[in-house]
Amino acid sequence: DSGSAARFAALIEATPRQVRWVATAIGEMLKVARGLFDDNGFNGARRVIDISGDGSSNQGEFPPLSRPAVIEAGVVINVLAH
Repeated sequence: DSGSAARFAALIEATPRQVRWVATAIGEMLKVARGLFDDNGFNGARRVIDISGDGSSNQGEFPPLSRPAVIEAGVVINVLAH
């Protein structure tokens, strides 16, 4: 309901951002997120990974190397870059 949504939004807003090592590992995130769809007990109509970022990938496997396996698994990747 709207009250629950407002309380959840306030909790997110109040949570400090944790920045570690000033690294952005988008390709690694894609691999981890892809794996979360397996055996999670939920069969949704779609599989979607939403990404919002403010930096280029500078750690781990680069997105062009991780992306094909995600797409092949039938997962849609939405990106909002800042």
